[in-house]
Order: sequence, then C-alpha cells, then structure tokens
Amino acid sequence: MELDPWPRFVALSFLTVFLFYVIGHTIALLAYALIDKLLVERTFGHPFHRLFNNIFHREEPSLWYARRSRLFYKSLVATIAASIILGVNGLYRTSLVCVVLFFIVVLSKLLFTCLSLTDIHNPYSLRKEDDKWRCCAENLWKISKFPLIPLYLAFDSPVAIVLSFLFRMHKPFVSKFQKEFSREFKDAFGISVIEAGTNTYWLTFAYLNQSDPDSSKLIQHWLNIYIFARNLTMAFFALFAYGIVVSRLNEPTSRLHYLWTLSTLVLCLLFFLRYYSLYYNDYSKYVFRAFYSYRCQLNQKRAINDSLQEPVCRQNRTP
Repeated sequence: MELDPWPRFVALSFLTVFLFYVIGHTIALLAYALIDKLLVERTFGHPFHRLFNNIFHREEPSLWYARRSRLFYKSLVATIAASIILGVNGLYRTSLVCVVLFFIVVLSKLLFTCLSLTDIHNPYSLRKEDDKWRCCAENLWKISKFPLIPLYLAFDSPVAIVLSFLFRMHKPFVSKFQKEFSREFKDAFGISVIEAGTNTYWLTFAYLNQSDPDSSKLIQHWLNIYIFARNLTMAFFALFAYGIVVSRLNEPTSRLHYLWTLSTLVLCLLFFLRYYSLYYNDYSKYVFRAFYSYRCQLNQKRAINDSLQEPVCRQNRTP
C-alpha cells in the first residue's frame, strides 16, 4: 500500500519556508551588526558627521571618543582582511601574525575604552579633560598610532579614493545650508544640532513622518532599497566565504568553482557600493533636505498668514 505523498510535500514546504525565513533574518541581523554598525558607523563614521563637517570641526566631547576609536576599528578590519587574503593563498604563518595583531588591537581598544569612559556602555560618558585616566587614554591612542597607522592607511586610503573621488560620497553640505539647517532644527526642537548629535537624524526622520507624509513615502522607499542592498551584500559575502572554505577543504577540479567564488566577491563589492551610495548620498541627504524644505514652506505659510491677519487687527483697533 503506497503512502499518500501529499502530507510529506506539505511538511517539506513548511520546513523550506521556515528555513528560508530563518536564513533571511540571520543575514539581516549579521548585515546590521557587521555592515551598519561596525563597518559604516564605527569605521567610516556616521554620514551625519561628514555632511555637517563645519558644525563638528572642533573636538566636541561627543566626537572625541568616536574619532579616536576609528583608528582601532579600521585597523581591526584591515587585519581581518589581511588574514583572510593570506590564509587563502596558503601563507598561514603570515596570516597567524595578522591574527595575533588583531587580538593586540582588540586589547588596546578595550583598554582605551576603559580609560576614556566612566561607563563603557555609554560612549558619551567621557571623563574630564584633566582626569589622569583620560590623559592615559590620549597617550595610549598616540602611542598606538605609530604601529597601527600602516594598517589604517592600507585600509582607509583605497576605500577613501573609491568613495570620495570616484563616487563623491564624502562630499559635505555647503556651509550656508549647514547653518540654515541648524537654525531650523533648533527652532523646531529647542536644542542645537551639536547637543542632539546623531539624534538629529532620527528627530528629523520622525518629524517628517508626522508632518509630511509625501516626503516620508520617498524616505521609506530609499530605506527599503538600501536595506535590500545591504542584505544582498551580506548574502554574497556569505557565499564567497562558503566558496573559499570549500576550495580549501576540497581541491575543486573545475574552474567554474573559482569563477563562481570570484563572481560572488565582485557582486558583494558592487552591492556594498550601491548600499553605501544609497545610505549616504540618497537616503541620508534626502532626510535633511526634505526637513529643511518643509520648514521653509511652513515659514512661508506663517509669514503669509501673519501678513493677512495684520490688516484685520488694525481694522478692529480703529474706533
């Protein structure tokens, strides 16, 4: 007696859908942690600080820790990339040196954090400038610059050339727009841009969602596209890592395997550039521009209403 294959097909279908659901959320979580937080925010710097560079040209307390931490984060990324490249090419001893250097950078970063902050979970809880522990942290950062600066430049210079010169993605707003935006932001929320820090982005985002539904639709569109590109970047990187592991464990006889692995790496880099251009040029810039545009329209409407109400007030005052 043959068993009905339908229940097995239904069970496999539900299992397949659930498996892809879990894989999708795992990729999204890894993409958020590694690309959004580590690579972009901690290593390259938040777009807000680059777009409003004239406002944050001084050593503000909120940026003192972040700017110095980028030396460690860029060195970490450089050591990871170097160890992977050397390991793939069979240079295991040199790769092991990069791994040891990676742990040295991690320990230096942890020590720098403990010396700089009163609460290691809060990057804004800086010690006072004359505090002896903060002075030790500053000295540690200066000492670490000399051995880490080659790693910093090896990673930062090629990326900066690609992003800045070819794609013009690190170009800030003009000075006048930065000043006018800061004035409108303070009028809207009662705090300055420097006091708000990166919350400036979230406050303007929430303001547009509540006040300007047309702009919020386009913002949501940019948001969905850049998240999609970010997740694809992580997915192709996972496929590239899988191809590298397979090629090291089992020597492939076909050239298609190497072509497929190289193609996943190229697609990973292309989608990362697409993600970063959307995040920096299109999405982040549009949020600030849309807020300023809406505030200008609101000010014009208020000026028109005030001009219309002034003659009425004069007529009411006449006996």
